[in-house]
Amino acid sequence: MNRSTRVSIAVATGCAALTLLAACGTEEKITTAESVVEVAAAGTVDLGRDYWKAADIDRAEEIALANKNSDAGKHLLADVYAVTGNYQDAAEVYASISTDYEKYRETLIDNAVVHAVHLKDISGAKALAEQLRAGGAELDERESARLTMIDALDAPMEVVNEGSFEVPFDGSHPYNPWMPVVAGKVNGQSQQLLFDTGGSYLVITEKTARELGIEWDENSYFEGRQGHSTSKTWVGVVDSLELSDELELVNVPAIVLQEINTGQEMIIFGTTILKEFLSTVDTANQKFVLTSRSKPDLVEQHRARYPGATMDFVMVGDHYMLAKSKYNGQEITTFWDSGLVVVGAIDGQPEQCWMNMTPETMEQLGVEERDSTGPTTVTATDDVLEFAGMAHDNARICVNPGKKLSFGGIDAEALIGYGAQKKYAWTIDFDNMEFVFTSPR
Repeated sequence: MNRSTRVSIAVATGCAALTLLAACGTEEKITTAESVVEVAAAGTVDLGRDYWKAADIDRAEEIALANKNSDAGKHLLADVYAVTGNYQDAAEVYASISTDYEKYRETLIDNAVVHAVHLKDISGAKALAEQLRAGGAELDERESARLTMIDALDAPMEVVNEGSFEVPFDGSHPYNPWMPVVAGKVNGQSQQLLFDTGGSYLVITEKTARELGIEWDENSYFEGRQGHSTSKTWVGVVDSLELSDELELVNVPAIVLQEINTGQEMIIFGTTILKEFLSTVDTANQKFVLTSRSKPDLVEQHRARYPGATMDFVMVGDHYMLAKSKYNGQEITTFWDSGLVVVGAIDGQPEQCWMNMTPETMEQLGVEERDSTGPTTVTATDDVLEFAGMAHDNARICVNPGKKLSFGGIDAEALIGYGAQKKYAWTIDFDNMEFVFTSPR
């Protein structure tokens, strides 16, 4: 999400792009990249939120900095810091917001998440949670979900081992061609673990959780969303998660679903697990390569091993990774979700959906095949999906039957899944907040 790139796009597309950001009245003044930045820096926080909604995080930050003496400006600035991985800065700015700010509750819960997940300050997170409850207002769905998580934690998740680890995929699982699976252990019991960046920590069904001895407070739950359905959801803690014989994590939060929408018992490990490492999903060689972020020499060796095309991403909350892509040359915001498992047949061969979009988004992007696809149908198009500057012809699409995606107020036009990701060794670099795509070898 390079600022100069986005500026040049906005200038080139003129009023069409600016209308989206509620700034079309400034079109005659905007003639250079520098003047775009000038207008942005002088804008109101509302304009900054419009940029935020359009995933133009750099311009949102400029406006927030220009308005950092107001609570609304601080709120926007803290949100920017949080999604770009500057967690200590985010916590400090959230803490500076006055209690009479109209969205103070929202800032409290976001700050609590930063403390619990990213700073691993469980006591700080619990103090913020108690402050939220002290307000007396009824908890909304989002607050309830976050507080249920924080209440379940007594200690932060930790990685027992340090180093660089290769974790092989488990080819015996029927899902492995369509999403990565590893043979691991949960609380000492062998389990097949499916990797899904649409989830955080561990996601597990109630039945399996009870069999594994995971405990939780039966009275502390929320209605969790999974795809386009909901389920009664608790949070427990797994004492030990082993991704291999050499790699163990302890105190791992587990999201326990009363029902899972696949209809099958499974355990998912998500983005928040991989955030502990410089992580590569090397599909061609059927393995994860996970390197401790605390080992700079090993991290540099890992990066040298997997060079390639790069693209910036931001992460909302604890796992929603968003990045700019293009569809037929039109810039779109995409959510990167390795758990998109829609498989169909094209020319008699099994094909996995690369991306899904709502029918409305397909119409806006001019997808001619929009009437011949569906939520469980994979359709070949004449269209081009581009990410990290690389074009991929004949995009395979399927339909998102729900509403347009939005994450923390950032709109996303499409979800990009493993069907596209597995074309490369996909590295997720949380220190640089970028994806790296290495051609198979």
